[in-house]
Amino acid sequence: MNHVFIPGNVPSSKNSKIATSKGVFHSKTVAHYLKDLGVKGYNLRYRTVDEYRQRVNIFRQSCGTLFNGIQYPAIIGFHFVRDSRRQFDFHNACQIIADLLVAHGMIEDDNMACMIPVPYQVSGRWYTVDKACPGVFLRVFKDIQMAA
Repeated sequence: MNHVFIPGNVPSSKNSKIATSKGVFHSKTVAHYLKDLGVKGYNLRYRTVDEYRQRVNIFRQSCGTLFNGIQYPAIIGFHFVRDSRRQFDFHNACQIIADLLVAHGMIEDDNMACMIPVPYQVSGRWYTVDKACPGVFLRVFKDIQMAA
C-alpha cells in the first residue's frame, strides 16, 4: 500500500486554539474532528493518545502499516480533499495530521529532521473538492523527485 486515506475535513489546529485561564485548548471544530477519528485527545510531549472505549481509532486504523520501517527524513505527501472551495493554508492543515502521527508513535517527530511535508497531485490537482467524502491522502515518497 503506497497511500492511505484519513476521512474528515481536516481543520487547522494552529488557528483553532482557545486560550483560557485554565490553559490552551482545541476549538470545537478540532475537538469534533478528533472525536470523529476516535481520538479523545493526545499529548505530544509524552507521545500518547487517549482513545474512546466504544469507538474505533480511525486514524490508527487508516494509517495501518504505512509508516512501519520508515527512514528519516521521511518525505510525506499530503493531498487534501476539502468539503468546499474555501481557501486553506497547506502547512496549517498538515499540522494536526503531523501531530497525530507523532502522538501515535508513527514518526519520531514532526520537525524537518524527521518529516518533510509536501503536497502531491492527484489527477493534475494539488487538492480536491468533494463535499461527500472529504479527508486527506497520505503517501510516503522514497525521494523528492517522486513527489513532483
